[in-house]
Amino acid sequence: MDCRRYDSFSPKTGHERYKREIDAYLASTANLTQPRVVEYMPTSVDNLGRLYGRGPCAQRLPRTVRLLFFGRTHQEVDMAGSFYEIMRRLSQDPNLPPIADLRAIINDLLGLAPQDQRQLAVKRHPLIVMNAGAPLACAKLEKDLGFSCPVPLVHLSTKIEGATRKVVATYLPRLRPLYHQSDRGATFRVLEWYEEYVMLTFYKELTRRVHLKSVIWLHDGLWIPKEVSLEAILTAERSVLQHLQLEQTPLFRIKDLWAETTEIIDTSSEASPDQHHGPTMPCQGERVNPAVPLGGGIIRWNTQAPTAGYATFVDRTAKRRRTSR
Repeated sequence: MDCRRYDSFSPKTGHERYKREIDAYLASTANLTQPRVVEYMPTSVDNLGRLYGRGPCAQRLPRTVRLLFFGRTHQEVDMAGSFYEIMRRLSQDPNLPPIADLRAIINDLLGLAPQDQRQLAVKRHPLIVMNAGAPLACAKLEKDLGFSCPVPLVHLSTKIEGATRKVVATYLPRLRPLYHQSDRGATFRVLEWYEEYVMLTFYKELTRRVHLKSVIWLHDGLWIPKEVSLEAILTAERSVLQHLQLEQTPLFRIKDLWAETTEIIDTSSEASPDQHHGPTMPCQGERVNPAVPLGGGIIRWNTQAPTAGYATFVDRTAKRRRTSR
């Protein structure tokens, strides 16, 4: 398949890496006759944290291209504001609002800013506070928007910073002993560990209930077949929250990707009148094989078998967690 037909969807100048990833992905899947298995591994020095796909895989593709490939057959299950929401639940601080409320508050307080800048700040500001502290985050906001950071937002940012520091001080020595609290990125190290833990637990709970013929691993979420029922997803979510002893309010968002995909295809048709039905997509689905480090080895989980390997995976993962603590 000629990758040039995706030029209108590729990120702008400076993102040539995306084009290379698309080329590599198309080349590696061109002649597939069997489900594709992707090995996912952490890249940090302690072999823990976020899992990254090895070789060409859907995880590496820009969202727009991933939608063209899989948006018509998959749905998205992800955590909104995953790092903030994990920190809030671990801190159990009653003064911190849930992520949806927090974003609404920031949006209201920055009402004087242009909409595009405001939307960007709503998502980025809490992350900057958690990683760099309230003073630097508010200074950056003032520089970007051109007016003083609202006093209520300064106070809220200070609360977020304080809660984050407590979470890092409590969990970093237990979960990531190779890192120190003063290290740059200490907050990220704690929250990426818990993010991965939550998602692996959710994947385990979901696959206990349904067989997933296709999964795309995206750190704070999964793309799974549209046929997986809402009831199965919500039941798995409740089990995760109970098992991890986290606040029992909903954690995941569930999004049908069809409308977003259709919009992209329609835009493609308008840009290329000779392609009335959008680009031709490969028929193969993406397969995921979550890899968990254990003693320098990799646990390969065969998701094609309805039950095989699950108990072993769960037991070994639990042992690894106990050891890391």
